Amino acid sequence: MNSAFSFPKSILCIASCVVATLFCASATQASVIVGSPVLPPSTGAYVAPADVHTCFDLGGSASLCLSQGNHFGFTNVQESFDLSGQLESFDSMFTGLATLLPGAVVTPVAMQGPVQVEVFGRSSSVQLGTFATEMLALDLIGGPVRVRESPTLASTGQTTITDIGGGQYRIDSFFDIFTELSLDDGQTWIPSLEPTHVDLMGVPEPATFALIGFGLAGLGFSRRKTQKRN
Repeated sequence: MNSAFSFPKSILCIASCVVATLFCASATQASVIVGSPVLPPSTGAYVAPADVHTCFDLGGSASLCLSQGNHFGFTNVQESFDLSGQLESFDSMFTGLATLLPGAVVTPVAMQGPVQVEVFGRSSSVQLGTFATEMLALDLIGGPVRVRESPTLASTGQTTITDIGGGQYRIDSFFDIFTELSLDDGQTWIPSLEPTHVDLMGVPEPATFALIGFGLAGLGFSRRKTQKRN
């Protein structure tokens, strides 16, 4: 499978440095403190550390890696409960860096899309404790480029909600997520080479990330040939 891409050159280095600076300066709190035990938390982001990359094999010697990811901005939350536990559906945003190899061409990316998560054994939105979790669905979109949670591999994790007094709660959470990449608006999908571990961390408010809202639609990706994966 041969692939060819073109990236915009203007302000690329400056923008990449801005993203990296925001990440390194902010991702220091390995949990979030909130005023409600409701999930998902109203602040913070699920962060993949700087040395963690989600890579996709494009064929030949080409690959695309996503790093310094921040998954945040959880809105339009809907929840339901059954015998298994709590089912959450909500919208989200993602920012990070995309690196095209060989050549190490780096550009900021921004995507958005829906998420669905199950919290096993949780019977109400105010129940505290430690719960096994699973990301059931994820569909991040930036123009023709999409990233989804694997429809065949389980993306599992854990969430702990603790009452720390004074009307405050600490939420610790992580996931190991298997993802797939599409460069043709979902017609074909490329699985990640390994799962990505993400931790819930205290980071700047979504408005801060909006300053670097570069969409994948603006990357000018052009794919010369794709190979359909069944």
